[in-house]
Amino acid sequence: LPEWYKEKGIELILSTEIVKVDLAGKTLVSGTGETFKFQILIIATGSTVVRLSDFGVKGADAKNIFYLREIDDADKLNDAIKAKKNGKAVIVGGGYIGLELGAALRINNLDVTMVYPEPWCMPR
Repeated sequence: LPEWYKEKGIELILSTEIVKVDLAGKTLVSGTGETFKFQILIIATGSTVVRLSDFGVKGADAKNIFYLREIDDADKLNDAIKAKKNGKAVIVGGGYIGLELGAALRINNLDVTMVYPEPWCMPR
């Protein structure tokens, strides 16, 4: 939601391809030649959520299954956490988001189990 970014003091620029990064000069150059200056550069390319239904899992539309990619997803998850005090949660995924979510759930007194196919967390 563009309003959310504005409220948080974040300038949101969409549909802009960055074609050059000058780390020493702390600048980015877009495909149209526009230059952006920065103090700190964070590269967060995002990804596409993998849903249980993508694998034909029965019951993938059940209540209390959450995917975390958007602000609205976080709000729904937050509501569920508040409603399940001292409950149990299973996190599928051992990447950054899964680990951070596990920590947040533990802080909120939920019993957490993490499941992921790789032999260790954060395989990338």
